Amino acid sequence: MAALAAGAAMAVMAAASGAQATGPVTSWSYAESHVGFCQFNPEGCTPAHVSTTNSVTDQGHDYNALADANNATHGRALGWVSNDGLLPDLHAFALAQNGIPAHQGNFAVTLVEAAQAFTWNGPAIDLHADDLQATIHYIGNNNGTPANSIIAGFALLDSSVISDPSLGAAWFDLGHGGSSLAPTSAFSATCSTPGAVGIADSGASHLSGEHSSTLGATDCGDGLLHLESGDQFVIWEKLWVDQGSPGAIDATHTFSLSFADDVPPETQQLVASNLSVASFRPSIPEPGTWALMIVGFGAAGSALRRRRAHAA
Repeated sequence: MAALAAGAAMAVMAAASGAQATGPVTSWSYAESHVGFCQFNPEGCTPAHVSTTNSVTDQGHDYNALADANNATHGRALGWVSNDGLLPDLHAFALAQNGIPAHQGNFAVTLVEAAQAFTWNGPAIDLHADDLQATIHYIGNNNGTPANSIIAGFALLDSSVISDPSLGAAWFDLGHGGSSLAPTSAFSATCSTPGAVGIADSGASHLSGEHSSTLGATDCGDGLLHLESGDQFVIWEKLWVDQGSPGAIDATHTFSLSFADDVPPETQQLVASNLSVASFRPSIPEPGTWALMIVGFGAAGSALRRRRAHAA
């Protein structure tokens, strides 16, 4: 197990080194990565000293918004954004080392999200939420128990979140079930949240091995965004991974967004050729708030999974 986890970590280090290049890309309006650790023991989970965050807004110079926490005692948590076209791809990795002394351990968490605002420059067109789909590819490697989770999602939003930045704040938060802080969905926002046209949400998966899946959007109302020339809209993407020790979860193989398979090539070309990147400044939470939140989610998830493991 240790050898497998170490090998995964080395592979991600190499990938991250390449990700920091700042060659010509189509920049995004907003991107942010958050990483952190907590240490758990029989009494619960306490924040470890390693946590970091990185963000870019309005096509800043740090195209990758890369955040990296690497520690020999805890493990490694890593997140970044890349972009080979109109939409950003999200990458996340979490490695948790075995704890010393016995009955203690580590919990690594990574949250990556990006939002792209667009201006439509073509003839009148109807864009449907289900015209978009996401592809998720990841590898889970742990000791045989579901001590990890991955959550991914995207949302198609109308121009109201651009004209009123406070409305964008609703799309930052992860969703959670019941009274637990452990995340269970990519968004706490729902179809009743202002701005929503369609939402895709994988929910939480707890798996080992290599997995690939496709994620489609659920319509909010009719899921229709009618665009005239000059109209604007936003696509928001989010990826969360967490891992309890010992183990690693590698989602650096990307969470990527594209046109759905049933969208004709000529429609894809029409849409792609008539979009331009727009400015977007959502009301971003303070970095300190993010650090507390991400470790709090990790702590709650860790404690829950450890209680289940003891019960079994």
